[in-house]
Amino acid sequence: APHRTRQAVHFYLRNGLLPRPVRSSRTYSLYSTECIELLNLIGECKTELRLSLREIADLFARHLYSVKAIRLELE
Repeated sequence: APHRTRQAVHFYLRNGLLPRPVRSSRTYSLYSTECIELLNLIGECKTELRLSLREIADLFARHLYSVKAIRLELE
């Protein structure tokens, strides 16, 4: 999926759509299961709900990146 490329993940990190991952070394990061779920949610918000990246970032930040809370608002 295009929203899961390395470049997309870095873009989302820079623009507040994803929380910072845990750094396991200078060149590696560990992403949580919830982060993977957020990536899927970004794709859903973009394609199905037609939200802009700014709207998605605001939504995610408002719910402190909690997938459960975000999904509740979207229902």
